[in-house]
Amino acid sequence: MTEIEPAGAATDSPARSPSAGEVHPGHEDPPNTFTEHLAVIARRLYTVARTEEPVSGVDLDIALSARRGLLDLLSTVHTDLTGIGATTAPAHPEDLEIHPVAALGQALRRHPRPPGHLSPTDVALARPTGPAGEAWQRIARHTLLARHIWSTGLGDAPVDPARR
Repeated sequence: MTEIEPAGAATDSPARSPSAGEVHPGHEDPPNTFTEHLAVIARRLYTVARTEEPVSGVDLDIALSARRGLLDLLSTVHTDLTGIGATTAPAHPEDLEIHPVAALGQALRRHPRPPGHLSPTDVALARPTGPAGEAWQRIARHTLLARHIWSTGLGDAPVDPARR
């Protein structure tokens, strides 16, 4: 089990370029598997939770994009694993007790996804103004990569660098 690193730990070392990808403790390779991307997302969410400064401007658009991507990833994985598709039935509190897995899927699909002003490419190229913005940018990047790996059926096999 990987331990979550506090903000400013070795993975955020200024010695490496932010575009080089995340570096995991113990090896120098950027993440190649779905599981590794999820670990990066978890560490960056920890950074966001620990950052006390408000997010505004371009960082807010980055955060909204990352949040939409993360909700889409979770919805896709939930649907694929459970086979429970979208429903139009209204949610009821007793559904949580009777059908908790279906209620989770419905909550993920119904959770608001406010639009941002940046496309995924613009999010990747944006220059965040603070640590929370940088963390949200990495969440957006790794969510997109994890969803691609999941959707293409690559599972936890490393992505061939020539196919990236």
